[in-house]
Amino acid sequence: DAVIPQRNSGYLIPIMEVEDDEEGFDLIQPTLIKQLRKILDEYPDDGQILKELIQNAEDAGAKKVKFLYDKNSYGTDKLFSEGLAQYQGPALYAYNDATFSKDDWKGIRMICDSIKVKDPMKVGRFGLGFKSIFHMTDLPSILSSKRLGFIDPHEKHFNEGENRKTGYDWPLSKVPETMKTIPNLFLPYMGIFDCNNDSFVRGQYNGTLFRFPLRVSASELSKTLYSEEKVEHLFKSFMDDARLVLLFLRNVESIELYVREKSEEEPRCIFRVKISDNSVQEARCRRGDFFNQIKPGQHMLEPVTTTYPLTIETERYTGSPEHSAERYLVTNYCCGGTVSVQFEKLLTDHELSYLPSVGVAMAIPIGVKCTTLNISGHVFCALPLPIQTKSMTGLPVHVNGFFALSQNRRHIKLPNADQEERGELTDKSLLWNCCLLREAVPAAYATLISEAISKEVPPEAIYK
Repeated sequence: DAVIPQRNSGYLIPIMEVEDDEEGFDLIQPTLIKQLRKILDEYPDDGQILKELIQNAEDAGAKKVKFLYDKNSYGTDKLFSEGLAQYQGPALYAYNDATFSKDDWKGIRMICDSIKVKDPMKVGRFGLGFKSIFHMTDLPSILSSKRLGFIDPHEKHFNEGENRKTGYDWPLSKVPETMKTIPNLFLPYMGIFDCNNDSFVRGQYNGTLFRFPLRVSASELSKTLYSEEKVEHLFKSFMDDARLVLLFLRNVESIELYVREKSEEEPRCIFRVKISDNSVQEARCRRGDFFNQIKPGQHMLEPVTTTYPLTIETERYTGSPEHSAERYLVTNYCCGGTVSVQFEKLLTDHELSYLPSVGVAMAIPIGVKCTTLNISGHVFCALPLPIQTKSMTGLPVHVNGFFALSQNRRHIKLPNADQEERGELTDKSLLWNCCLLREAVPAAYATLISEAISKEVPPEAIYK
């Protein structure tokens, strides 16, 4: 634009030649694809993807979680649109035995926000973790309760005329009629984790089933291709520390991995981790009672605590079957009563909405004549953080807490050296973590040791 200086009362006044602008002056938003790409940059393409899905199942109250790598391909004609043919090949499925609520259906469609962000009882506070599945797929779908929905970020496959759509869903009761014209769209769900034609006829699926068709060619969203080797690596990364995943969860009690080869009709279980039959009932009761006593957003008059034994079993069915078990004594502790002035303010700060709850677990002998497992203490925020130097406690116990994490859930937010030296912290999430580590974790650890002594745990398991 031309700026023409004019003198008036001693001031230069810019006079701008304004052109008509039919676009208005609204802020320009990044495209959906660019927003999702940014999320993928935050969330690594590794075993964490499965943990993000477990986290969603945990928040939904699920007890069982299953993953399936299906190597089969399905018919590529009689679909909603021709472009959907590329998604009829091998896929990863994720199942849990809870069903989607109205809020869940809303939350899964939110891009850079979360419906859970102000719920202190939820693990997945950011609502972004689920989007990490776009590392592997361009068209995730969700079957739960009475609906089947597809998410189409490229806006290519479910458009109606000029109306571009980022998603499409069917009431299950309408699927039998729709199957008369486009049967192959629904075929990949048949026979997977109790989904069958009756589910569609009844209009009800008792669980939640995700399907992620594996990306076989580069897309605008991602250049990452998911081969058989990539899925095997994903499963292996998860199995390497799967024994820890159930240690501090409130709801999930078993996780299974399945594979279905092209020649197989039924999925085959290759791995299982679960809370043992002889400890699951007590763990369920103790955890339930503990969380039922907590009053989120309030400074409770007394701490809430519970201690219980927990045996976790893992079974591998690839090659020679392997079975192993680890036994722990777990203390859950929620702050109450006397705390520092700073912690008391943070406890009732609704901007934070964190729960002042921590947990500590020590390995104990699984039998009278068994030796105690030596463990390298790991940091958890319900689920174990990725194994790296930052996530090791340096203690002979595992430590869990409702910590403030980096957005991608890979590490705890902690003050840097400069902030510690000055002793001036204004970031509430940093202050919260400091209070948990200084006040809550030591109290939980002391309770654990006291309980271990009273339960006559062998001294070599306690004093290390």
